[in-house]
Amino acid sequence: MTSTPATHRHLLPLLAVGIVALLVIIGFWSASAQKKALEEIRTAPAGDNSDPRNAGMESDVPDYAAQSDAKVTSRSETDAYVKVAMESINGVRSPVVFYQTKLKESGWSISEDTTGDEGGMITARKGSRTIEVTITALPGGAGSTVEVTVKK
Repeated sequence: MTSTPATHRHLLPLLAVGIVALLVIIGFWSASAQKKALEEIRTAPAGDNSDPRNAGMESDVPDYAAQSDAKVTSRSETDAYVKVAMESINGVRSPVVFYQTKLKESGWSISEDTTGDEGGMITARKGSRTIEVTITALPGGAGSTVEVTVKK
């Protein structure tokens, strides 16, 4: 006796329930893993290389991504510098004011500030280190990009 599709039709609802249950389990597992990863990022010490927002920057470097909606889009580090790029839905005014204020509060001396309505650059010094913050308006007022480079 050979099986025909009609003889196994009663198994289809059971198979569908099993697939749905598996998808629900995978969804909960994924959400739990994401929540754990976000908590690890939030609790990592400032300047720690394990915190992707800071990308190895020292704790006296203001972290716009940690205190705003900005998302880190790239990070790089060499023997000469550490660079972090971010994108924000905020216009240029928010990161400009943030860095003008927080750099001074962190002991940096601003040596150049060419910021305006479309963005610009803030350069500051602290000891032998230099920080350059470049802020650019996104087209159509869609937000801004922020690039922070700390020269060691």
